[in-house]
Amino acid sequence: MKTIRRLKTSFCILTFAVFSVVWAQNNQSTVSPQKWETDYRNNNCITCHAQLTQPVALSNRYFEWHSSAHRDVGVSCEKCHGGNPATADKAKAHVGIYPYANPESRIHFRNLPVTCQSCHQGIVNTFVESKHYQNLKTTGLGPSCSNCHAHMASEVVLSPQQISTLCAYCHDTVNGALPPRPDIREKAEAVMQSLNRADVAVSWASSLLREAELKRLSIATERLQVSAAQGLLKDAKFSWHSFALEATQKKADEAFALAMRAREDLGKKVNH
Repeated sequence: MKTIRRLKTSFCILTFAVFSVVWAQNNQSTVSPQKWETDYRNNNCITCHAQLTQPVALSNRYFEWHSSAHRDVGVSCEKCHGGNPATADKAKAHVGIYPYANPESRIHFRNLPVTCQSCHQGIVNTFVESKHYQNLKTTGLGPSCSNCHAHMASEVVLSPQQISTLCAYCHDTVNGALPPRPDIREKAEAVMQSLNRADVAVSWASSLLREAELKRLSIATERLQVSAAQGLLKDAKFSWHSFALEATQKKADEAFALAMRAREDLGKKVNH
């Protein structure tokens, strides 16, 4: 029994270590110091806010952006907030910037889709066709971009449990604005589970495909399968932004099944 317990403990430690390495690799910044200097050295929004330490809330905003996907792809403060990064004059630099609660702000919840659309056109186009967006425009009740992506894309809600909680805020809250519909949050949780497993399966199959290509194996059929699975998964992610739960889950499950079939066939060839 002691031996079994030791083996279990060792396995847990090994699993945690592997997970930690993978997490670190996946969360490592993709921007080199040289690229950072090139992209932002003339941006006064960045150079000024990087030096602020007080108030803490304002300083924290900068550091949230510093660790975000936006920073890595060259999206700086003015792209979302407005302002003029070319001037060192504080008053001129802040022209057109309003607090997020101000209806004129580019990051006000009603204006976020338009702001985000400049880079994320396909996804936003899908979102603005949804009933949720129509409700958001008319009543202010409904999700906007930052509900799931945080205010600087510093995180993306991928956990099924988090999705369930977000949906419950409107659809399953005691004395809430809408009649209780626990089935909606439960379905949304299931859809996110389908999306997540499809994402892993497609990545797995894609990795095996690259390995098979390096070995110059005959994989024409599998290449088509992986490409089709990638397309279905992309469609499912777009569909998710319209809140079409049934259609999204159907596409995600089809992507999963196709990717797993390709993974099995590729695995046999690669390991032959």
